Amino acid sequence: MYSDDPAVLKHYAEYSGFPEKVVKRVRDFIPKDTMAPDRIVGMDQIIADASRQKFILAPLTTEQVEEFVKSQAPPKP
Repeated sequence: MYSDDPAVLKHYAEYSGFPEKVVKRVRDFIPKDTMAPDRIVGMDQIIADASRQKFILAPLTTEQVEEFVKSQAPPKP
């Protein structure tokens, strides 16, 4: 999705079912580095949104966030 090749946007649009102009806007709105699966970015905003939308009962404490982040780390060899 982040390639400069127009064929990639077309393929992703077909895959997602969204028009190419929507896929391009999403790509421009969400920076590639925030999509890294091994890194959590914006945890404060994520927690605030989750609390406001009632996905969690209350904002997480610092200790809960640290425990969550540790639990998401890949196991050490």
